[in-house]
Amino acid sequence: MALLQSVESSNRIEGVTVAPDRLRPLVLGHARPKDRSEQEIAGYGNALNQEGKEDYYHVLQQSSQRWHDGKHDFLPWLNHFLAIARRAYGEFEQRAGQVKAPRGAKTDLVKAAIEAQSGPFRISAIQHACPGVSLDTIRQVLKNLCGSKVKCLGRG
Repeated sequence: MALLQSVESSNRIEGVTVAPDRLRPLVLGHARPKDRSEQEIAGYGNALNQEGKEDYYHVLQQSSQRWHDGKHDFLPWLNHFLAIARRAYGEFEQRAGQVKAPRGAKTDLVKAAIEAQSGPFRISAIQHACPGVSLDTIRQVLKNLCGSKVKCLGRG
């Protein structure tokens, strides 16, 4: 549960969200990511799992020895934690360098999200793909594309 909450909170801070029913399967590796947001969630869950439970428990045991006497040494745990943070930052830095800069216009972001859809989709799917874009902007782009690239199948 703590892992799920950590993944959800950390990604929400970055504007990455997924449907609540998809979070657990993605983090546990029981579902394949459908879009960029889900890839981010699954990648974050994998990074946390790669820290190595055996190593973690080993340094935790080292750090806890003589705790009751007040003579425990937290440095093994701190070093382990910092090593994980360093690896995660290195991976982040590498992945951030691979991200293509958007062209800048929110309209272009919405159009790209629409083009990435395969088959029928809901406006909420576009909202998830474009967290910084208002619903009004999304609706305006859909209205402009209606008839040429997009067909409305229902209300809303």
